[in-house]
Amino acid sequence: MIRHQKYFASDRVDACINLAKWPCAIFALVATIPAMLLFMGVVEQLNSTRPTLGAEIAAGVAAYCLIWWLFLKRTRISFFSTLEHELTHALFALLTLHPVTSIRSAFWEGKGNIGRMTFRGNGNWLITISPYFFPAAPVVTCLIVSVLPNMLTEKTAGTLFGISLAYHFLSTWNETHRGQTDLRNVGFVFATAFLPCANIVAISLCLVWFNNGIGEAIQHLGRLWSLTF
Repeated sequence: MIRHQKYFASDRVDACINLAKWPCAIFALVATIPAMLLFMGVVEQLNSTRPTLGAEIAAGVAAYCLIWWLFLKRTRISFFSTLEHELTHALFALLTLHPVTSIRSAFWEGKGNIGRMTFRGNGNWLITISPYFFPAAPVVTCLIVSVLPNMLTEKTAGTLFGISLAYHFLSTWNETHRGQTDLRNVGFVFATAFLPCANIVAISLCLVWFNNGIGEAIQHLGRLWSLTF
């Protein structure tokens, strides 16, 4: 990810987000246990309202893990996951008013798949760290199920959601290491404080959205705030 060319429209947004960096880390630390309790509550609710969903998701997770073990394990980061990584950077750049100027995912001999996303403006930590907590594949699956509810059967949708979850976990795990430039840029102390809670909340929201809709997912955030404070 490369930032260039000062773009004044995003400066104020960057200043606010960067000012909130350590307060967000502290909130994440405080909210980790409440987030875990809410996550377990979400899982229990899903098991009671749709008992077959757990098996469907598990089937999807198992299918992707098998494919990963047989075909993808030796590749540290595939071309597709690198592109998805850069697209997530780009999404958060656009959300914080930074025009994206290029996105690239390519294989460089001896270095594997290397990606690059460039944008205008100074940037902020949220852009930098977004691929390490934002579950892009599960979010896309939720969007498909929400926008085109009759496109997939419930069983197929549950399996697809499981596949997307397994892809997210394995690709994020492969991308999270001490040599990762993004994590060095935000700082490992901050990443350690922020990312566990952020991932728990993100996956919880996707589960609630997938089963109950986006409105219920927004209410889930409110419950996290109330339980934390």
